[in-house]
Amino acid sequence: MNRVFLSHSNQDNHYVGYIAEKLGKDVATYDVFSFEEGQKTRTEIEKGIEESDLIVFFLSNSSLDSSWVQEEMRLSYDALQKGRVKAICPIIIDSQIMYNDERIPSWLNSGVDSYLLRYISSPKIAYRKIRDLLYMATPYEKSERIYIGHEDLIKKFDERYYTSPDSSCKCIIACGMEDIGRESFIRECIKIPKTFSDKYDPVVISVERNDSIDVIISKLQDCGWVADVEYNMAEINEMSMDEKINCLSKILASVQNAREFVIFRDLGALIQNGNISWWLTKAISNIRNELTIGIVTHMNIHRSRGLDEFYIENIDELDPSGKLKLLDVLSQKNGLKLDRDDIKYFLEILTGHPRQISYCVQKIKKESLEEVKRNSYQISEFLSNSTIDMIDGYLLLLKYGEVKKKKFMSYLAFLASYSNVPIKEVLQINKLDPDYEEFYRDMLSFCILRKTGLNNDLLTTSPSVVDYIDRSRINLPSDISNFLKEEYKEFRKDLESEDLDDYCYSQIERNLKGLVLDNPYESTAKYIYPSIILKAVIELYNKKSYDKLLNICENCLSSISQWDHVIRQTLYFYYAMTLVRKRDSHVFNIIQKKVDDKYILDKVQADFICGFYYKLAGKYEEAIVKFESCLEDKFYYARARRELVEAYIMVEDFDVAIELARLNYEKFPDNIFNIFQYFNCLIRVTPVQESKVKALLEKAKIVDKLPTASKQFYPQMKSLYQRFIEKNLRKALSILIENRSCFDNEIYYYRDIFDINEEIGDTQGMKESYEKLKYAVGDDESFLPLLRRREIILEYYNCKDLDRVNHRISISGLSSREKERLMSHIKSIRFSRQ
Repeated sequence: MNRVFLSHSNQDNHYVGYIAEKLGKDVATYDVFSFEEGQKTRTEIEKGIEESDLIVFFLSNSSLDSSWVQEEMRLSYDALQKGRVKAICPIIIDSQIMYNDERIPSWLNSGVDSYLLRYISSPKIAYRKIRDLLYMATPYEKSERIYIGHEDLIKKFDERYYTSPDSSCKCIIACGMEDIGRESFIRECIKIPKTFSDKYDPVVISVERNDSIDVIISKLQDCGWVADVEYNMAEINEMSMDEKINCLSKILASVQNAREFVIFRDLGALIQNGNISWWLTKAISNIRNELTIGIVTHMNIHRSRGLDEFYIENIDELDPSGKLKLLDVLSQKNGLKLDRDDIKYFLEILTGHPRQISYCVQKIKKESLEEVKRNSYQISEFLSNSTIDMIDGYLLLLKYGEVKKKKFMSYLAFLASYSNVPIKEVLQINKLDPDYEEFYRDMLSFCILRKTGLNNDLLTTSPSVVDYIDRSRINLPSDISNFLKEEYKEFRKDLESEDLDDYCYSQIERNLKGLVLDNPYESTAKYIYPSIILKAVIELYNKKSYDKLLNICENCLSSISQWDHVIRQTLYFYYAMTLVRKRDSHVFNIIQKKVDDKYILDKVQADFICGFYYKLAGKYEEAIVKFESCLEDKFYYARARRELVEAYIMVEDFDVAIELARLNYEKFPDNIFNIFQYFNCLIRVTPVQESKVKALLEKAKIVDKLPTASKQFYPQMKSLYQRFIEKNLRKALSILIENRSCFDNEIYYYRDIFDINEEIGDTQGMKESYEKLKYAVGDDESFLPLLRRREIILEYYNCKDLDRVNHRISISGLSSREKERLMSHIKSIRFSRQ
């Protein structure tokens, strides 16, 4: 490890001494370690500085008035200018010191090669930041921020702030799509009151969907802000909700006292279903009337009374002048010389999304202006509301081979595996494979990765990419997986000794979740937040580890009444869904459970659970009623809409399903299941829209190249295309047979084989595929209607007795809708053969 010089006043030894002891004599140059009593001289100090890679100044009233510290500042600046020191990190450790204190040299406050000045009350947090800086041993990369457009919105905030001085404004919320400029808008707004300088860089914290108030407190403490004292996770866990809210208020007050501002990148913890979290609203009401936090969210907020402390704005794409101006500025920054006509050429091609404009510039830089103009469709298609289009666009630009693409996606799966990855850990992992460092740099340049945390010491992955990776179920590379397993072993040892100072919250959370998944966590349960248990439960549900999930849920039931109601409700939902998966009718008791005389699950959740139960029981009519009820109360509930489409498809009601399938696809266009559902409907309704069908088939081909969990959809779609568009039944059949190994579920394979054989008129093929279909269905009730339908069709082909078959249909147990469609199908067979 590199060396660090700790510059401080002796009166601050209580703070600095802890850090020096943790770093050790071999790493830290510290008075007690390095200088004999009375032997500290200018020469000795100069030697200590020049032998160090990092200089840390601990700023307090005592140190700023110390002649020794002032001398160390002068020597350090000289060493920095001569390239003998790699980086300088100033840390304020006295709450009375402001970053604009005249005793702090301007080069130290905002120097290009220094970290931005921060107040860190906790020596534990300061130690971790210094340790990570030592590992990186590189200067702080101070990014130049560009903000163009939305001038009208900035002016609107300016007018609100100054014309309504009696109106409190403590939080700015920017709503809109990812990377549209929400965060930049907030950064511009906080410059208006002149509380923060133009060079000030707010602290950024990433917040996941199921993070609770406990997590928010821990993440704020991770940035060095505390209430009266720094609480560990066990102590926070023991607090009542009122105590947690009070603790959060005090931490936000400490943010104010340090003249700092925090931006939360929120994925659904602070803004839940369009509403500001009740506990955040209450915590903010208790702090001074000053701009303190910002929130960026993808949700539209339901505006109501009582939100005077929040300033809410929707951020849209750049207007024509804004997008061309950004293109011009980014081009100049990247050394490109585009004339006025070149820039205007892209007016109709660019949508106004900053990420697309940045991609356009990178493409011109790596290829050429002429090449980009020649293939301008690639710019248009980039970010066409699809994460896969974005990833594919980057990979196309980077020109990775197929093997390297797979490695890239696996590396990306690691970065997306938890919310905030320490850069130190990423740099350690990058040493495992030379390609990893290249991937890391490329992802930063394309904003797939972003730096967050107190001093940009953490990495967070683009939320849309995380969602895509989660759905794709991409496995981690074995070398990274082994690295994390070793870290997990070390963590368990440190947890037993209750020494977690070396870990940031995200590392602690990931490893505690591992304990929950392994089930040996009873002795350390005091450290485990309910939100960590919930995240483990969701992971088990996605992995279909239902028995272990039920065991965890049932162990929580005795204490669940004390949980935050949103976390409690979500865990109960997955608990109930797991019972449904296991066909356990006790689920109907679970959805009636109450806490404080209120149902744990709301009506929409209860209807969805019932609908899913009926679907798995093969009762599609009942399922449709419940899913439709969900959408009546919550039309944009994508999960219910997807299941409703599937239920309609199972009863072959494609005309009704198609509009819902279209909405699902447009909402999540890179979800292969949504692509398939929409394709399956489009291809069966008249008139067939061949252009849309072909576009979906091409989209599925792109998705199929990525290492997703299921490979059955693309060959299924190719077969359907041959069957319905090309009318080539033999080709349709051969495609299925050639791709049999791709099918996760053989039921769909033999169903399609049966249907094609029926259209060909091959009774023997129908019989053989029916027997295999029957075996594949087994006792799975959800597919019994599908099996009975084909059983009756096969019987008609064998007996040709319409009355007998009509009787069989009447006693089949199928729903009235299914009976009607089956009778119609039998009649069409009879008519076609007359």
